[in-house]
Amino acid sequence: MLGEVLTVIAEALSEINPLIAYYHVVSNEKLPHIRHLYSYKNVSQFLNDIDYLGRKFNPIDLSDLLDFAKKGKKLKKRSVFITFDDGYSECGSVVAPILYKKGIPAAFFVCPDFIDNNSMYFKNKGSLIVENIFQKDEKDLNMSPLFKNRSLSECATMVLNVGYKDRRVLDRIANDVGIDFSYYLKTKKPYLTSQQINEMIRMGFNFGAHSLDHANFDELSLEEQIYQAKTSIDFIKKVFNIDYSIFAFPFSDENIPLEFFIRMQEYVGISFGTRGTQIDKIKWNLERINFERSMNPASKIYLRKLLKRKTNLIQGKGTIERS
Repeated sequence: MLGEVLTVIAEALSEINPLIAYYHVVSNEKLPHIRHLYSYKNVSQFLNDIDYLGRKFNPIDLSDLLDFAKKGKKLKKRSVFITFDDGYSECGSVVAPILYKKGIPAAFFVCPDFIDNNSMYFKNKGSLIVENIFQKDEKDLNMSPLFKNRSLSECATMVLNVGYKDRRVLDRIANDVGIDFSYYLKTKKPYLTSQQINEMIRMGFNFGAHSLDHANFDELSLEEQIYQAKTSIDFIKKVFNIDYSIFAFPFSDENIPLEFFIRMQEYVGISFGTRGTQIDKIKWNLERINFERSMNPASKIYLRKLLKRKTNLIQGKGTIERS
């Protein structure tokens, strides 16, 4: 009964339009390169999400969003757009067939360095190391000088907290404990291949850039941020013969300065952030809601975000200002 009342209240509030959902991966498997980073939904859970979003909302395609963001055209009420970050192989083998069958458009954001499994995202390296750590006795951790006199949990925390600028440390640790990232890339193929991407484009899906190598923009200068964005966008457009430019910030867009958007406004059709229900004063930077982090069904996530949106508006926190 309470749930029904809350639903009625939520639907009476200001709607989130467009609703832009983002995920990373969908799998029934325990993926060692991901499982220590964040939660992700299995196929059944994702199907339930998509059924709810397709039933309660109006799926739109990228052209609608581009017209909305750059030309100010109105969207259908309760518009929804699905996005996936990081370019994991399951986007091609699991996600794309589901969305294609249901006729739901989506955009996938990839890092050029990882396409065809040429190299590995540093956070995925961290997850693999942690997976290895938890299979060892504490005495075995002395194989790496960086782990000396640390507990298993302390070692895991240290590894997962390694930042972008210090990412080479993970290669040293892997060498110490006997992890071969190249072998994992070759045998497990965790990322999309060019062939998969081209097939997904033929299916009608969109692709955008996610920086060259999933850099943390908080650790970069403005010039480095712009280089990462422009170079990755150029790569995706040229290699996959794409005539539009979309970009999803890796990690977060929270601290991106106004100057970045001023210098990129003629270069990018839409950029995508991760700040949920907030609305950016940069009209073409659209914020997204994570639909996998809490592992709740989409219906509950949307309800909670609606209520949070109303609270933010009351408190004057609903708009993002850049400086």
